[in-house]
Amino acid sequence: MTHEVQIVHLNDDIEHLHILESGMGMDAMRVFMQGCRTLRMFNYTFGKVRDLEEHFRPQEAVKELQRHIDTLEELTMLYNDDHVKLPLYDLTAREWYMGTELRQFTKLKKLRSGMHSLLGLLHPQSDAMEAYPTNPQADKERPELVDVLPTSIEQLTILYADARIIPHLQKVGDVREKQFPNLKKVIVGFCSESTEKDVQLEIPGLELVVLYQTQEEREAYVNGRERYSWVGSPVFRD
Repeated sequence: MTHEVQIVHLNDDIEHLHILESGMGMDAMRVFMQGCRTLRMFNYTFGKVRDLEEHFRPQEAVKELQRHIDTLEELTMLYNDDHVKLPLYDLTAREWYMGTELRQFTKLKKLRSGMHSLLGLLHPQSDAMEAYPTNPQADKERPELVDVLPTSIEQLTILYADARIIPHLQKVGDVREKQFPNLKKVIVGFCSESTEKDVQLEIPGLELVVLYQTQEEREAYVNGRERYSWVGSPVFRD
């Protein structure tokens, strides 16, 4: 079951697609994506799903969105990293993060993602981590953030994060002028139970917003909004 789907039409074509607290499978998602010719905005949040239907994953989403590689400007992929997914899922598998294919989206300006769905890193104190223990070998194979972000990126939000994201962001800062000249703002949502509050993070030339959030605060930040209004959610007010 999906909590909310919002479609915005412009000139008889779908440009904005918001699917929030979703329980859709890949087949249903493919219908939506293939029905859009010039998709500019795709916002997706994962719902608390407990049935046995398989749901589409970040790698699959990127593959389906490639048909909009020349038009997509805003992308949200928030998979509720705190939530335990179905036991049949291996959250360390490649399909659970977007990876380097994302850099092909050369029109993308705004990206919102969890640390796991972006780089495959799940914060260690999540309920999901108890069900799916970390795989050290798999973690070594994770991509660098500098190899994932498209050069067009202007604003980046990474939620469900812990201190492991810091060296990734520092490397982005090191190459920003040459590789990401349009990047102006970064929002990082650290999980308070996984991260010390004295984390030192500074990226010269960027507006940096650092949040320390409990699980309840993360839930409210992503999903707390007025009924039938996606824009009411704090995560979309950036």
